[in-house]
Amino acid sequence: MTNEDNGRAPRTVCGDRTLAALIAAATVLAVALMAHHPTAHAPDIAGLVAEIARKAALNRFVHGALIGLLALLLFAFLEFSARPGFTGPLVRAARLAVVIGVAASITAASINGFVVTDLAARYADADAAALDALRHLLRLCWQANQVFAALGEIARGLAVVLWSCALLQLGRSRLVGLAGLLLGGLPVVLVLAGALRLDVHGAMLALLATALWNLLLAVQLWRGRA
Repeated sequence: MTNEDNGRAPRTVCGDRTLAALIAAATVLAVALMAHHPTAHAPDIAGLVAEIARKAALNRFVHGALIGLLALLLFAFLEFSARPGFTGPLVRAARLAVVIGVAASITAASINGFVVTDLAARYADADAAALDALRHLLRLCWQANQVFAALGEIARGLAVVLWSCALLQLGRSRLVGLAGLLLGGLPVVLVLAGALRLDVHGAMLALLATALWNLLLAVQLWRGRA
């Protein structure tokens, strides 16, 4: 498919039904993976390190798979943004927001899935002084994870809001547009207000909001109404 805009013709690889299948499959798999996200609850640093090391394989698998699904969703939404007639500042702003959001979310997942597990492996047999130093490193990793996770949720939520505004402006799908204003905007407001802490449970709630919009969009794309 081509989309002429001032003499330029960006190409899209996927048709609407292919995009619908990609978005729906990646979204459902992401929710399933988040449901199996490992957590560590040991009361002391030695026990925490041992628990992280014990769950390292699962942790790497979950976060590695989530990174791959984020990349797949980024491809699908960039293709969605390049469809015929889907142009203008709102669409361009949405593309920028989703790129920033996915990059930030991938960084957050990389910290939790690979940096933290590698640190735990290195300090598995460390003495008390080394473990005390590790406590500060893990706190730094947590803070960095939270910053990038928040940036990811805010930027990806804004992308949903911008795409929804574009859909409403073009009269393509009022249902998807109105739903996106709520489902994309709510996580942004909650994160900015500090009302949503992006631990595993908070991240799942934010994911479910955007996942609902993704699936609604996929259905409308499949039916040719978006």
